[in-house]
Amino acid sequence: MEKIRIATCSETGMPAKLAEELGIHIVPYVVTFNGKSWLEPDVDATLLYREMRESKALPTTAHPSVGDYLDRFRQWTDDGSIVIYIALSPFFSKAVDVARTARAQLPDRDIRIIDMKCATAAQGILAILAAQALKSGATAEEIIALIEKAAHRERVLIVFETLKFLARGGRINTAKALLGSVLQIKPILTVNEEGKTAPFGRVRTRSEGIDFIVKQIEKDLVAHNSQSLDVVIEDSDEKEWAARLRERLEREFHIAQLWQWTMSPIVGSHIGPGAFGVSYHCR
Repeated sequence: MEKIRIATCSETGMPAKLAEELGIHIVPYVVTFNGKSWLEPDVDATLLYREMRESKALPTTAHPSVGDYLDRFRQWTDDGSIVIYIALSPFFSKAVDVARTARAQLPDRDIRIIDMKCATAAQGILAILAAQALKSGATAEEIIALIEKAAHRERVLIVFETLKFLARGGRINTAKALLGSVLQIKPILTVNEEGKTAPFGRVRTRSEGIDFIVKQIEKDLVAHNSQSLDVVIEDSDEKEWAARLRERLEREFHIAQLWQWTMSPIVGSHIGPGAFGVSYHCR
């Protein structure tokens, strides 16, 4: 019988306790802010977001090194296990290339690196589904087929509080950010099929943002001929509106599995505090 390990990286935001319960191995990123550095599972994300509101500095992030991957790949395969590593989209990080470089140095180990051009909690959902399939007795090939199918039935939608952190990070120009603030526009972003951040809509209020999300989920359920969802709700220190989103989704839809966690600082360092959103998989 195959021995298989499911792995992904920490920018999913998945809590360490949940990953441990499901048997998902996490490769950590490094977060640096105001002169201090942490391996991402050890950072208090909510506190970091609150400090971001008051600071002119932005956190910086670093992906795992080749050595980090080599250490983990060796550890996970020493017993002959197959590793299925679900990677972050290369648009956001070079981590997938670094992981491939490490794998090339271990030619006698069976390490499958899966790049489905996904990110954030949507990537986490794929890891959860893979881990659940493993516990049900699926083979490596069956798990990979499940991941590939599920990735095309997912969507990420994040409602921003402000554009200023995107402007400070150089991802949009300052004039556009100022115009958005004056008009009180709250952009809704997604991760597109190319694995890139892309605008998906604009609203004036958080309440309108929730309405927008509900309407899009309705469309996606129809498009995928689906009746139920796997859902992760996440926020960057916006617990009130994350809770309102959760209550609305639970009222409107049949949700097979739902998790809620704080957005990874790897993502939130660019988005900024005050955002909330959802990643979902149409079953």
